Amino acid sequence: MACPVCSSGSEYALSTPRRSFLRCAECGFAWSSPSSRPDSAASRERYLLHRNEAGDPEYVGYLSGIIDQALSRVEAGSGASVRLAVDWGSGPNPVCASLLRARGLEVSIWDPFFADGAPPAAGSSDLVLCIEVAEHFLDPVPDFMAMAACLRPGGYAAVHTRIAPEDDAAFLRWWYIEDPTHVSFYSERSLRLLSRRASLSLREVLDGRLSIFSRPLPVLVAGGANLDMEGRSFAALVAGDSNPGRIRFAPGGAARNVAENLVRLGIAAELSAAVGADAAGRDLEERTAASGIGTAGVERMEGSATSCYLSILDDEGEMALALSSMEICDRFVPEYALASCVRAAAAASARSFVRPSSVPFSALMLDGNLLPATVEALLDRFPDTPAWFDPVSTTKARRFAEWRSGALVGRFAALKPNRVEADAMGAALLRRTAGVLYVSQGPEGVSAAGRGAEFRFKPPAVEVVSATGAGDAFLAGALRAILLGDSIEESVVQGCAASSMALASSESCPPGLSAVRAEDIVGRWRRSGVVAGKECR
Repeated sequence: MACPVCSSGSEYALSTPRRSFLRCAECGFAWSSPSSRPDSAASRERYLLHRNEAGDPEYVGYLSGIIDQALSRVEAGSGASVRLAVDWGSGPNPVCASLLRARGLEVSIWDPFFADGAPPAAGSSDLVLCIEVAEHFLDPVPDFMAMAACLRPGGYAAVHTRIAPEDDAAFLRWWYIEDPTHVSFYSERSLRLLSRRASLSLREVLDGRLSIFSRPLPVLVAGGANLDMEGRSFAALVAGDSNPGRIRFAPGGAARNVAENLVRLGIAAELSAAVGADAAGRDLEERTAASGIGTAGVERMEGSATSCYLSILDDEGEMALALSSMEICDRFVPEYALASCVRAAAAASARSFVRPSSVPFSALMLDGNLLPATVEALLDRFPDTPAWFDPVSTTKARRFAEWRSGALVGRFAALKPNRVEADAMGAALLRRTAGVLYVSQGPEGVSAAGRGAEFRFKPPAVEVVSATGAGDAFLAGALRAILLGDSIEESVVQGCAASSMALASSESCPPGLSAVRAEDIVGRWRRSGVVAGKECR
């Protein structure tokens, strides 16, 4: 039976005269064996025996202390006042909810046994409080994902459950395992892995009991949004001839693709881009919104056609030729882009847990389809927000290298050219990068340098279905890792995991991309020795 948290097969058995358990040697998570678990009806009956009443001063004082500690940590970390909260696992007597309401909060309750209906709506809460409940989770990954899903971007989850002793003998003497409804027991490492699968950042663990998690604020993604037309030959391409193959139409554009991949990985995104006031533009905007991307910053440009990108792939999925018709991007001058970002920021603020009047973005992701002057205007508008940049082509890489002698290069927190784009920009200019320089090198992997670190990673080969979108998936995976507090090395590995899914998909934004799948791929790479060590941190 694989570990429910990290999916490794390194579990071993432990037992007392009354109960039996399994423990993961890799992440430290422990769980009761099926024979040591009551069924659903028996669990409910035991919960009804709990005397957790509002009239019990000791219990109320205990809960109040946890609530006060959680609220103080969350409000200090965010600078915002909690207004919308969830009592997760409220039990038959939702005392926690009552105490939160007494503090002026709007509170929802959720409990699979004692609350009617479904969990709170996605993105509806500033804070999830889960007090003495996580030890009852039969399968922690979907439970943590469900808690994360109901958080607004920037929101927090406070989970109160005791960290299990690392020593097995101490674990078997631990009073906490005696309750038969306690079925999941966490190490700090397993909590960190759970948070990653839910795209949350584990901020701290207080007194070995109260774990504070946060969801990143949205990313503002600005640049190209277009209609992709991709043709793939069934056989080796023959120049100057009609080649039998398959043709596919889909929403595309580097910025738009990165935004969709971020959303699939659990990171909210707002798109700032120009589309034509035509049928293609309306369809593109509607399909972009349907993917979960915020579209308040999409600008409809009268008198311009929606941009298109045509790529021709060989029979192995490698790009042989591409044509882009993206003149509309040159009309997206600073005036339009700044107005677009004002709308995007207002929309992000409205759906996020963020301090009033502060920038509601965790990062900017800009692509080379933007004019250099437009990029400069956005960097000036958000000077304290880390900005990532993808040149997108050799032509546009040269344009940025030549504009004001490459003055913008030193302003990016991260820069990701591929090998030919890096050559076009020039090694001397790239050395001026103030942040992290990621260079993708096709089958040879990705190198990264910056913040005093250098790292190169060559992932295992995959059967390439299409190379279109692999770089966009890498950017989303790497940026997600950095937003969760990872190292540069880990961001490269996470980016490569996302990219491997794009390479194996016929779509530029792979439908199966998710944080759980990316983490599972990285976990397999570590266990097989492709990635040295258990974590790149």
